[in-house]
Amino acid sequence: MSEVQQHEPSKICNSSIDIPAVTKQIKSNINTSDSNVNHHEPTKPKLSESTSPPSKQDIEDQQLIDNPCWGGPQSHEHNLAYLLHLISSGKFNYDSTKRDETIILHNDNDFLVIDKPPDLRMDGPYPATVHKLVTYWFPPPSLTQSLVAEQNSKDTDLTQTKHRIALLNFIEKLSTHADLKDNIIRPTHQLDYATSGVLLMAKSKKAAGTACSAFENRLAKKEYLAIVHQNIGIDFPILTPGQEKMFDKWMDGSLESKHRNHRRDATNRKGNTFVGYLPSHSVFAKWKGMRQKRNKRKREDSGNGGNGPAGQNVSQDEMSKFASHPLSQQEKYRVSRILESTVGNIHRPIPLTLAQQQQLHHQQKAQQQLMLLHRIKSEHADDILMKALPGVEKEEEDGLTNYCWKEIKQNAKYKAIFQDLTKTYNAAYGEILALQGKDEHGKDRNGNTTMGIVTGAAGTGIDNCSESGGSASVSTGGSAAEKLPTFFRRQGESEDAFYCQAPLAEDPDSFRVVVNPEALQECSSDIRSKYGRSQTEDGKELDFKPSLTRCVVLKRGFWNGLPVTKMLLQPRTGRRHQLRLHTAILGHAILGDCTYELGDDSMERKTCNRMCLHAHKLSIPLGYKKTKVFIAPDPFVGVI
Repeated sequence: MSEVQQHEPSKICNSSIDIPAVTKQIKSNINTSDSNVNHHEPTKPKLSESTSPPSKQDIEDQQLIDNPCWGGPQSHEHNLAYLLHLISSGKFNYDSTKRDETIILHNDNDFLVIDKPPDLRMDGPYPATVHKLVTYWFPPPSLTQSLVAEQNSKDTDLTQTKHRIALLNFIEKLSTHADLKDNIIRPTHQLDYATSGVLLMAKSKKAAGTACSAFENRLAKKEYLAIVHQNIGIDFPILTPGQEKMFDKWMDGSLESKHRNHRRDATNRKGNTFVGYLPSHSVFAKWKGMRQKRNKRKREDSGNGGNGPAGQNVSQDEMSKFASHPLSQQEKYRVSRILESTVGNIHRPIPLTLAQQQQLHHQQKAQQQLMLLHRIKSEHADDILMKALPGVEKEEEDGLTNYCWKEIKQNAKYKAIFQDLTKTYNAAYGEILALQGKDEHGKDRNGNTTMGIVTGAAGTGIDNCSESGGSASVSTGGSAAEKLPTFFRRQGESEDAFYCQAPLAEDPDSFRVVVNPEALQECSSDIRSKYGRSQTEDGKELDFKPSLTRCVVLKRGFWNGLPVTKMLLQPRTGRRHQLRLHTAILGHAILGDCTYELGDDSMERKTCNRMCLHAHKLSIPLGYKKTKVFIAPDPFVGVI
């Protein structure tokens, strides 16, 4: 085979692993030097000594140790090789009708779906992670080339034992997806370390954007299976008609949208930021993208004998005419005259009153102003990024496009350059806001942040709706009479179905998530003291987010003498540890959840060795395609 090609994933996924041979070889290589390995990394300018590849011993010292439920007593029984051995032996195959021994549920050109084993982290410096597992199954081209070069072989069949051992040794050094520039597979959502089940991963930026947009817009539906302590009794109140109206705001997304806008406005008011402000890493990404496009155009022009499209050969001085100084009073006057001359031509489909004419005139003027300001922004703010970096040579500057921000900020010189560039860029954009008549928070004189035209009746653009009519409180969900109880049922639903509504907040000083104490007023004192808190240890108020979960009791029984209940959990919001906390404040914590369980768990430890929470089903629209449904087999079949 003359050319290096990426292997077929199915071959290496289904190939069995000689675990003793692989483990022995890995152990023997721990203390060997790694200096002769050719990683085939792209050429870059040297940033600092700290960016050099770590040695094998450094990696061993920095690697953190996990104690997964599937591991053995020896340390080598926690690594990727041992996990692959268990997968190939069918340990995680919970479907007796399925002969495939891999945990891959779906694989096409855009997406990869796996049944994530329990006690497996997404990434990081650990012996086994989802990132390392997927990289082993789907090694990027640069990694395949490195293995072939290291083995001095033209054979790229990675199912051979020598190649698989070398692949495991190389992957052992990785921590994040960014460690390999062409490693394009990325998770589109997260699962906790102890949670098993459906995990959707994208194989391109476009696919990742499609999936992430579906999650962000609450279009994806998730279902989890859980085993909880004790037999649950359902004796919760049924919502009144007034409370049902408040519940509808959960289902149509209006309450979540209002909460997001509230948090976004609060964040913008905290510091010297404003609507449209870009931090340093975003400015660097924008600068990098513009430079790469410019270099691409230059290469295309040189290939055409220098006869590129018209308008591309613009001098640096012409491109930066707005970047060297703020807009002058004369330029502002010219803009205002352009606006006055273009606003007068307004099409009115129906007769309007004088007040409506004035309102429409202001709206049309704002629209024309917005379009012009966007044009000025491209000339005044964006072109700042096209200026040459101070104190940086041309070749050195082009080489910086090969880096990510994480690497750039490790070098004091480049970090300072892009921090100064960020200040200049945001100052230019602040000039645009000032010209538009907005304050530093992006608010106009009426306190509005929207930049578009308000739509109203009869297609005139007149707003005839009350701004506050029918709005609900973000924190409580409406007036006192309309508040939803923490636990409730709905008329017409199954008797085994109920809901939990309790706001959650992440404490920056703790791994645990806490519940708003107002939602725990009807709970026991033990639950209130363990899960409820409104402030951090230093007295700062916590940022609580509304959270809702639908719960369905599937089965009650015993597991090795311990009374348990099997439940179906359907989160309506996606907060961290949401399912674990909502079941915990119910008084029925998830079996094996050492973080949120109450009291002595010695009996539970004899019953199972994992946290019994499993992502069973994911329904998600993926672009123009129909809604995809991915199901991970139930690992708790027959345990009750």
